[in-house]
Amino acid sequence: MSIKTHKLFIGGEFVDSSHLVDISSPYSGKVVAKAAYASAAQMQTALAAAQSAFEVYRHISRSTRSALLFAMVEGLRAR
Repeated sequence: MSIKTHKLFIGGEFVDSSHLVDISSPYSGKVVAKAAYASAAQMQTALAAAQSAFEVYRHISRSTRSALLFAMVEGLRAR
């Protein structure tokens, strides 16, 4: 079984990290994946991107936000 490595998602892009964290199965204790660990600079970039996105998102109506969230859920289910 190959171990998948998950990147960071910052500002709409997948980003590599120099530090990875093992993700272990609670059942077996075996490493099942690796996840990127954000540096302080990457965290600041992510926070700035989130604040920028929120400035647009907060002006969207509740019904439109709801539709967007349901569309994301359907996209995840289709994976």
